Amino acid sequence: MATTEDGAVFDGRAFRVRVDERRSPDGRTRRYEIVERVPAVAVVVDVQGALLAIRQERPAVGRVLYELPAGKVDPGEDAEVAARRELAEETGYRAGRLSHLFDLYPSPGYTSEVVSFFWTANPEAGVPRREPGEEAAGMEVLLLSPQQVRQILEDSTPLNALFHTGATAWLARHPLA
Repeated sequence: MATTEDGAVFDGRAFRVRVDERRSPDGRTRRYEIVERVPAVAVVVDVQGALLAIRQERPAVGRVLYELPAGKVDPGEDAEVAARRELAEETGYRAGRLSHLFDLYPSPGYTSEVVSFFWTANPEAGVPRREPGEEAAGMEVLLLSPQQVRQILEDSTPLNALFHTGATAWLARHPLA
């Protein structure tokens, strides 16, 4: 396996893979394959008491999954700006006020990716402006009731981690519904 001076074995459009070697406390050298990924955003959207969600096919796992509007932060772009852009591109909705909820490492065992979650309520509806390739991905925009969200969380396994995290945060604001 050919590596660059800094340990990179792959440098692609969406991520980079490097191999690090570290000495463990017991003196052994351990090898870590690390996926470097740009930061990402996910938007938890409440539309008059319904959770805005997307269903789309994900070829990497061979399934159709429930997801939140989400995507990567472009170089030099602020996370909130990326959240607004992704929401509009994927769903057509335009957020008024966005609140930062939290940041999450989805899988720190192998990737540096961090996802910033944002919250918005009652955004203005519009027409999606999907990037090339996204329109072919079969994205279906949905408004899910609290009961539907609970049913998905109970019945759909495995789940998209961002959807599970965001839907759980959304349900916490709808405890009696």
